[in-house]
Amino acid sequence: MELTIQQLTKQFKDKTALRGVTTTIRSGGLVGLIGPNGAGKSTLMKILATLERPTSGDVLLDGHSILHHPRQMKKVLGYMPQQVPIIPQLTAKEYLRYLAAIKGLPATPAEEQISALLTRVHLAAAQNQRLSGFSGGMRQRVGLAAALLGVPQIIIVDEPSAGLDPIERIMMRNLLSELARTRIVLLSTHIVSDVEAVASRLLLLKDGQLVFQGPAQQLIQAADGHVWEYVLPQGQPPQDDQAVSEMRQAADGVHIRTVAAAAPTDRAVTVTPTLEDATLSALEGR
Repeated sequence: MELTIQQLTKQFKDKTALRGVTTTIRSGGLVGLIGPNGAGKSTLMKILATLERPTSGDVLLDGHSILHHPRQMKKVLGYMPQQVPIIPQLTAKEYLRYLAAIKGLPATPAEEQISALLTRVHLAAAQNQRLSGFSGGMRQRVGLAAALLGVPQIIIVDEPSAGLDPIERIMMRNLLSELARTRIVLLSTHIVSDVEAVASRLLLLKDGQLVFQGPAQQLIQAADGHVWEYVLPQGQPPQDDQAVSEMRQAADGVHIRTVAAAAPTDRAVTVTPTLEDATLSALEGR
């Protein structure tokens, strides 16, 4: 299965959210869509989920336009929006039954899927509790289970780790990585660590434009020699024009990690880039 995104542009009244985005996404490997808040990630996800139409451009699913034939996309899509739409008076199990009925799933297979999914997202013990009493993280996990109903071949999840604790975030990443072996899985996040361990390919958006697409290691290699670390005395801030990726307090002072084309001070030494460093370097153009 293949999604071909062709010159997508989305113009709102006072803002251009996407500018000529072009890429191809195939089954077999999780794709991480990263970028700062406001970069256009959610707009791109909504267009792929057929919830928004672009101002120009097209999206092809195995060669067929989803703008002209949205049902073809909807039949194979599992979509988790940034804000999961819940029905507070329903229990988790009732909510998933309701969504399964909307999707037209037969009752017996639907019950089997619901039971299995609630177990996978660590909600089996809470399946008969009303959603009104769920925490933000629990609602996110219900949303992920809902997106996976019907065994979709294309899974699009927008900021799925919001509200999740560290153990739940690992569960979510591992589950999506497992599913990506045979399906298209696109995970949008502004938290780089969410995709660092599981994404086989990254799409980096900045101001509506793709500024990088490729393996994470390629992005990291591009930042090699541009990441520096030095120590400042306690209480002395770094210069305002520096792209600082980390400030860490230690006994000998404040350890500053920064991205720059040249050493920011004569005390700075180059260090091995992380994906977070590399992302900052690409976004800052350094």
